[in-house]
Amino acid sequence: MATSKRTIPGNFANTQYEDTDVTDGSSSVSTADSTSGTLFGVFLDNTAGSSDAFLRVFDSNSAQNGTTAPDHIFYAPGNSSRMYSIPDGLAYGTGLQYAGAGVGGTAGTTALQSTLVLRLLIET
Repeated sequence: MATSKRTIPGNFANTQYEDTDVTDGSSSVSTADSTSGTLFGVFLDNTAGSSDAFLRVFDSNSAQNGTTAPDHIFYAPGNSSRMYSIPDGLAYGTGLQYAGAGVGGTAGTTALQSTLVLRLLIET
């Protein structure tokens, strides 16, 4: 997994977070932000995979993929990419964690068929 953060000038969001290989297929989650903030955009690149991909997003610093109910779930069909723009933003108070899954919902840690690339626009 390769992650990066960079500051973005302007009024929309101040940070772009990128993960070029989203963790999946286990109870592990990744942390994009460990403080409070607002999520304004989610880009999922699933063009390398022919199966559906789901991104589970948690307002937490201690979530467990497969058991903790996600606060939001974003979907990218196989062989496609999706951009979710959230103009009013989704506020989170504890932290912003995420995990990839081959199934929607809370239960299960079914692994993704291939690499899922993620970009988040957040205000911290």
